[in-house]
Amino acid sequence: MPAPEDRDSVLDTEDDMGELTRDEVKARAAVAGLEIDEAWFEMVRRLLSEGLAPLHRSDSHALRAVEPAATFDATGNEGTR
Repeated sequence: MPAPEDRDSVLDTEDDMGELTRDEVKARAAVAGLEIDEAWFEMVRRLLSEGLAPLHRSDSHALRAVEPAATFDATGNEGTR
């Protein structure tokens, strides 16, 4: 494990490799309605980055297109007749 003074330089290098930034994690947490304690923030950022890494590495152009899901109107189209 790097010395405490070296951790920031290690984290900066990892950020360049496609890891989520602090702002991205804060934005995702806000959308989910979560508040992350500062003491846990770095661990949450790292785990989220590792969890999303396979998605970030995948080529979306290589994926087969799928038709959109069918939708329905629960009102039964009232008023359209």
